[in-house]
Amino acid sequence: MNFSNKDRVAYLYHFDENGEFIHDGSMTIRAHMGLPAQSTEIALPKHNKELERCYFIDGVWVVTSLFIGRFYWDEKAQIHCIHSYPQELPENYSLIEPPEANKGFVVQLVDGKWQQIEDHRGQLIFDCNDCTQYEEVEKVGEIKEGFTLSEPSTLFDEWIDNQWVTNKSNKYIDDFNQVDDIRRDLYSRVCDPFFAEARVKRMQGKEQEAIDIEEQALAARDQIQLDNPWP
Repeated sequence: MNFSNKDRVAYLYHFDENGEFIHDGSMTIRAHMGLPAQSTEIALPKHNKELERCYFIDGVWVVTSLFIGRFYWDEKAQIHCIHSYPQELPENYSLIEPPEANKGFVVQLVDGKWQQIEDHRGQLIFDCNDCTQYEEVEKVGEIKEGFTLSEPSTLFDEWIDNQWVTNKSNKYIDDFNQVDDIRRDLYSRVCDPFFAEARVKRMQGKEQEAIDIEEQALAARDQIQLDNPWP
């Protein structure tokens, strides 16, 4: 570096320890003296003072919108702050603040623009081809093709014209079979022991006792049918 052998007035541009421009102005440089630390006579380039900053890097000014202290948002709309320059940023980010998410949506960055994305995470979706099959939504976005958020009202619903319609015939058959199974189980556990005991009494010649026990068995059978009517 060559030093002047006499005092001179220089217009200097000062920068901080990060290289960011902080102020400028004229200053007298004494003979045989160099410039103050963190300053340069290289003129500051034109830039947008609101949206850009200048950094003195490797002997040249660099204009950037990614300056220290500026906020940016990642693709999932999470806010971050730039702490150094240069700082590595994620592949997808925006310097524009994202809008508020609508109900049932999240805001995400898609192709450089903020978009409202459906968010059904934690909800159940049902297979339109089999109402008994369902799964929980784990990712944002539209639900899987062939599934619906609409919950079927019975296990015998069928997806017809974009709505669940109960197949009454299948439901009746299933309801009938359930009642029949319950009745048969109760007959076996409640009535059959009475009938077995009545047969023993009759074999012993105790006809009246056998008749009385059979009446108890028939009364129990009637009650079972009353408690479990056909659909």
